[in-house]
Amino acid sequence: MTKIPMEIPTVPPKTFGRLIADRLQACCWFLPKTVEFAKGLARKYKKVLMRKTYQPIHSFCQKNIQTVEENIFSKIESLSNVGYTFDEPSE
Repeated sequence: MTKIPMEIPTVPPKTFGRLIADRLQACCWFLPKTVEFAKGLARKYKKVLMRKTYQPIHSFCQKNIQTVEENIFSKIESLSNVGYTFDEPSE
């Protein structure tokens, strides 16, 4: 699986799931159903991780966004027989 370079933004809690979903949409642009599935997983991971942290949200986002993305990609791969490469579309 291709590692995606990532800039960690500072985001308020309500946009955390949306941030992950947007990154997944950029990577999985060719599979609309996978994108919807990934958005749902992003919302679930947000709830789980928010319950486990007592840090300020900015610190939380910086430490956990990449881990959450890796978990979501792993889940998508395990539920599919399709070989994925997570590259952005070329124009």
